[in-house]
Amino acid sequence: MIYTGHKGPVYCGAFEGTGTYLLTGGHDKKINLYNVNSSKPVATYTGHSWEVHDVSIASDGRTFLSGGVDKTLLLWDVTAKRVIRRFTGHQHRINAVFFGVEAIAASASYDRTVRLWDIRSSSRFPLMILEEAKDSVSSLHLHGKDILAGSIDGHVRVYDIRMGRLRTDNIQHPVTSVRFTEDCQAILVTSLDSTIRLIDSASGLLLNSYIGHTNKKYRISSTFLQDDALVAGGS
Repeated sequence: MIYTGHKGPVYCGAFEGTGTYLLTGGHDKKINLYNVNSSKPVATYTGHSWEVHDVSIASDGRTFLSGGVDKTLLLWDVTAKRVIRRFTGHQHRINAVFFGVEAIAASASYDRTVRLWDIRSSSRFPLMILEEAKDSVSSLHLHGKDILAGSIDGHVRVYDIRMGRLRTDNIQHPVTSVRFTEDCQAILVTSLDSTIRLIDSASGLLLNSYIGHTNKKYRISSTFLQDDALVAGGS
């Protein structure tokens, strides 16, 4: 299936939990919602003033987050097609957004920070700002109490917020994508040396590496399929 409706490049996409709907964001500042069986959008969301770089859908499928070049994190009502909350504070474009548990949202930016937000609170200030990255933070994944962040500075950082701990792994190449396994025992890391690595979460030891594709320039993500039995990447 080829999905139409954007004008210009499409930068991000995410399926909701059942796999029935697909959400995409692009250069045209729009977010489109598709039924996977139809090529045309069933809904379009407008609210960003610049390109949309990432979207993340809540587990119940009723709301989603979006972020992009306008430095603003938006929380949307899917059915009403309206913005519920606006979160501001980043000094540069937002590269990645993610829905966590217990109403926590996260955003990662070119300004080298990760910001955590309480989406139920009326406060516009972040719960926490993580400032350890030395370059743009490109990718995020939240799993329970752990926050995983990948940066162009070549490091993968795992934050245990409740225990106040940080573990850093130096990949030595710009990181474009990070993701936990379902059991949180390992991390999938994509970097700009045309390599995808599987790293032990606790020790940082390299468990496996996947090569054969070419990527030394673009922010391409990788992920797990079939209960973490397969790795999918791009070239």
